[in-house]
Amino acid sequence: MFVADSQYHLTQGSRWVRAAFRVPKPRLCPTGFARALEEIVSRERVDLVIPTCEEIFWLMLVLDDSEFSALRTKVFAPNLEVLHGLHHKKRFHDLLRTLGIRTPETTLLESSGALERLNRTGSLVLKPAYSRFGARMRLLSPRDKIVDVPRITRSQPWLAQEFIHGEELCAFAVAWGGRVNAFALYRPGWRAGRGAATSFSLLPRDDPRNVEALEVVTRLTSSLNFTGQIALDVMSDAHGLSVLECNPRATSGVHLFAPEDHLENAYLHDLGTPIIATGVPARLGVPMLLCAFPKILEPHGVETWTRTWRDSRDVLRDPRDPLSVRHQLRCVLESLREAWRLRCSVLEATTADIEWNGEGLETSRVPPRVAVGMVSKSDSSSREEWGERFLAEFVNHDVSKLIENISSQFTALRVNDHLLPVTVSRGEPDAAYVVSPFTHFVSYALDELRELNSPVLERAVRVALEGLGALLHFGTVDDVVFVNNAPVSTNLHPDLTLPELRTVTEHLTRAFPSCAIGFRSVHGRDSRLPEFLRELGYRLVPSRSVTFVPTRDAAFKGKRDVRQDARLLRHSGYVTRRLESPSQAELERIAELYRLLYLEKYSRHNPRFTPAFMEMASRTGMLEFLVLERDGRLDGVIGLYVRAGYLTVPVLGYDTHLPRELGLYRMLSSLIAHEAHRRGVDLHASSGRRGVQAFTRWRSGTRVHRGAHRAPAVSSALRVGGAGMGRPPCRRATDSRAGTVKVVVTGATGFLGAHTVTTLQTRGVDVLALGRDPGKLARFGTRGSRVDLADLEGLTRAFQGADAVVHAAALSQPWGRLEDFRRVNVDGTRNVLSAAASVGVKRLVHISSPAVIFDDADQFEVPDSAPYPSRYSSCYALTKKRAEQLVLEANLECVVLRPKAIYGPGDTSLLPRLVKALERVGCRRSGTDATAWS
Repeated sequence: MFVADSQYHLTQGSRWVRAAFRVPKPRLCPTGFARALEEIVSRERVDLVIPTCEEIFWLMLVLDDSEFSALRTKVFAPNLEVLHGLHHKKRFHDLLRTLGIRTPETTLLESSGALERLNRTGSLVLKPAYSRFGARMRLLSPRDKIVDVPRITRSQPWLAQEFIHGEELCAFAVAWGGRVNAFALYRPGWRAGRGAATSFSLLPRDDPRNVEALEVVTRLTSSLNFTGQIALDVMSDAHGLSVLECNPRATSGVHLFAPEDHLENAYLHDLGTPIIATGVPARLGVPMLLCAFPKILEPHGVETWTRTWRDSRDVLRDPRDPLSVRHQLRCVLESLREAWRLRCSVLEATTADIEWNGEGLETSRVPPRVAVGMVSKSDSSSREEWGERFLAEFVNHDVSKLIENISSQFTALRVNDHLLPVTVSRGEPDAAYVVSPFTHFVSYALDELRELNSPVLERAVRVALEGLGALLHFGTVDDVVFVNNAPVSTNLHPDLTLPELRTVTEHLTRAFPSCAIGFRSVHGRDSRLPEFLRELGYRLVPSRSVTFVPTRDAAFKGKRDVRQDARLLRHSGYVTRRLESPSQAELERIAELYRLLYLEKYSRHNPRFTPAFMEMASRTGMLEFLVLERDGRLDGVIGLYVRAGYLTVPVLGYDTHLPRELGLYRMLSSLIAHEAHRRGVDLHASSGRRGVQAFTRWRSGTRVHRGAHRAPAVSSALRVGGAGMGRPPCRRATDSRAGTVKVVVTGATGFLGAHTVTTLQTRGVDVLALGRDPGKLARFGTRGSRVDLADLEGLTRAFQGADAVVHAAALSQPWGRLEDFRRVNVDGTRNVLSAAASVGVKRLVHISSPAVIFDDADQFEVPDSAPYPSRYSSCYALTKKRAEQLVLEANLECVVLRPKAIYGPGDTSLLPRLVKALERVGCRRSGTDATAWS
């Protein structure tokens, strides 16, 4: 048996597990996850792949592609269409209705307005259509006010489900070709909050609900010709069973099958008659301990918890295969660390790498290979992507003639089918905030100090801001490359994949090694961009609050403010006109209206667009201009564009000299919202609107500093700067080749090999670690495989697609039999060379030893060209010399390293053991250099 996960996991400590593998995170890189599984299945000759949780969705999302046809035949799961119909709670409800299976009344909610319009005559359960473990579920009585409204969108809908009083039960089954092979109906016991249970027990065999539940599962699996694992949450009341929701994956029901039930047979073939679980009550020991509070403080809580613990067996401490408490606690600590990193609950952190919420259904299952390249000034394309013609002209102009307070270099980057504008800034003074983090976070704050209305407080904050500014200037925070930066106030980002973002980062890091790489206008509404950027090491910095208006549907028109604004516009005497080819006078008026509002009223740090910019933006289709006109005079203007399912308005202006009571801003707001509705998209708006969804917008960046001394300065600024002022990017960029290189390391569980793997990982390199200890391999957080140096075929499979091999495996003990040294150091190296040559590995790094030129006499400053001695005093030196000769004779690009006396964390050689022995007998270090002993 083999196991694979993207995190440190419990089963890798099991005695039944032959090897444990770390694989890419399914949620972030589903194709990489599938390819890693395919490689494991091929190399280890795996017959059956059984997904256990929501990685099943990501796997099936890509397995329909012909690239993975061989792997698909071995995965115990139905296709994605069936899985989606079961996982989406409203789709599942509709399926139950067609099958005549009892289920609560359920309403789909696709906006917060739909929630407000609910008919609330009875209690309701609110929950996301895609959810797990009861996360984010709410119980709403008819008298409860709806507060803290969840963010509900078309792509992330919620459900309002009729609340049914009764006993909650869970059913688990394994099906084969529509027939139930195994079945268990059980009670969930002690829970982690409202969600996942930590203890569970079967219903008595003579309970009639067993028969009813089995009939429901049979009808469901038969209708779908279902093959896989399936679980149902049901409510039992006086009218029978009512099915609440479905989990098309493994659940805790698997723990309730006794060894003599032989559950494994249910996964291998159609049994004809289902296996009915006969196991004793079970619990998850450590989770049950950790989840004892606060429920244990309820009346009879201690008694209930104690009885549950006493009457159940700990599935994690099975006498035949006990998992140590230390092992379990490490998994808990990993979850705590992930929860801290993602700023989420521990329960959510446990599924953050696998949870599936319907992503990827509308896009290509297997993304194309990433192709990235800078767009030259002469580059042209026949495609009509947003901004294409604008960028083709813009890169040929002096930017300062188009935007007065921007003198940055402007270029563009093509990533597969996406064209991304790129601005390169070098600390230009008084630059607009769209190209300057310093302006965005410090200059804006300095200008707004007058809003404090307290001279004392204003002086104190000014000193703090000026100190922060000095640190940021010292750290060259404005040496920055912004990706997909138009540059306008709001950038709408296309749906980039994690591999695309990684390649963009690496490409720009190589092109601009002394600059930070950043993204502006990052938000998390129906977007995975924030989590992708976090995964790549970007720091997300809160910059402002933005709002989204769900204008795709007509429901927004029913809001009182929207109706009043529309009525105001209709009766104002203003005419709305679309400017197809604005005249020079109209362009100058547009620039003037924008200046009056955005520069004179709001802030001088906004981009200072000139009439020339307005002309180019209109002519090339980058922006569309609509104006409010009365009596031949333009009094209001919007410049909009649509991308990635949103409409945004980076150019907005009106005549601020006119009376405020005229309501020009309200009329423009109405015009914008109705234009978004007409185009069938949602509105990405500025903050301050009522009845909309508010989101935090971030800047993000990863940083390479010209000098290491600047990193502490910027790090200090990070600690000083709060969310209001933001925190600039400060992480060192990875190796310029990171992510584009695959390296295989042999001897990865040894001292030197382990440090090599860890170092390569920190630089973002794709590492395959080869070693003998599967437990140690699993700790690296990368792909690992147990391959013996004598296994030429296994080495060949492991080296497939590798750019380089680091051969660190060796037998290096001071004594032993010559044949043992020869088998590992000579024959093993010969196999490594043969495998590398057969699959076209570009470079081999061979770890040799200075012992190959040691002649038993003192030697100083020995050159690499020193001759081999005629005799050797150890089998190790003799066989390492022969291995080195094989490497130098091979027809490969090779590098031979002879490291001497390596020491450091993880060293198990004589020196650290001697130090420990000295400490045990009372010797202590003397002096500050930690080298003298007394």
